[in-house]
Amino acid sequence: MSIWSCNSGSICSTPPLNASTQRLQSTSPLNAKLLNMFKNILILAALLSAFNILQAKSNPRIDTAKHHSILLAKMDIGRKQIKFLLRGGIVSTHVKGQEVFEEKFGITYADFGCIMPVNLSIADYNKTIASYLDQRYGKSWRKEVRKDVIGI
Repeated sequence: MSIWSCNSGSICSTPPLNASTQRLQSTSPLNAKLLNMFKNILILAALLSAFNILQAKSNPRIDTAKHHSILLAKMDIGRKQIKFLLRGGIVSTHVKGQEVFEEKFGITYADFGCIMPVNLSIADYNKTIASYLDQRYGKSWRKEVRKDVIGI
């Protein structure tokens, strides 16, 4: 413990108060509250950060394009709007005899050309349609389908 001499000449256990010390002591309750609030905010930020890291590790990412494509294919089957999706180029490709396949199996070919939609997996969509055709017609349709259909 340090000992200082006070203004009255007696010995004090606290340092004498000068103008800057008096200002610091007069605002110290406010400073203490602000410091305490700042500490709480830092603790909260650290906890939220840790929670986000744990959450990211425990939940694997879902392939939304795959999920959306399968759902869209099932909806199209339900609406009897069955089609195979094709990736094309600047000009759509027409294969001789594809109309016979389309009529026989009640399906059409939808060619996107060179502009692909976002959040859509052609392979997963076509795979779902192919499963439906397998259940309905067996595997015989696979011999007649266009060779540029992706995912079957």
